[in-house]
Amino acid sequence: MHGPGRFRTLQRSRVRARSGPLNVTWSPRPTGSDEAGVCVAYAIPTSVGNAVQRNTVRRRLRDAFTAQAAAIPSGDVLVRVVAPAEACSWSEVTLAVAEVTRRIARQRIATGGEA
Repeated sequence: MHGPGRFRTLQRSRVRARSGPLNVTWSPRPTGSDEAGVCVAYAIPTSVGNAVQRNTVRRRLRDAFTAQAAAIPSGDVLVRVVAPAEACSWSEVTLAVAEVTRRIARQRIATGGEA
């Protein structure tokens, strides 16, 4: 995901979900965008741990979101880690991703697909 405009759109989005150590925001693609599918960005603060720990968390999240890709509505997704995810097991991360994916899809439908 590139460009400050897409991040500003995510910041203004009302479609948000939280589960476990994850806080997720979704927004639809900008008008006229030729991209399709889901673009996921990760925000993992240094409070999670050192670089090795943050990269481990990022890899776990990437694998979990890839497994849930079909359930995520097309658009931009920002995943913020808000608690020490390094201590979470793989099953806890997978369950948190499944839960936020379900909540994002439900909120998107409730808001008519708009941010």
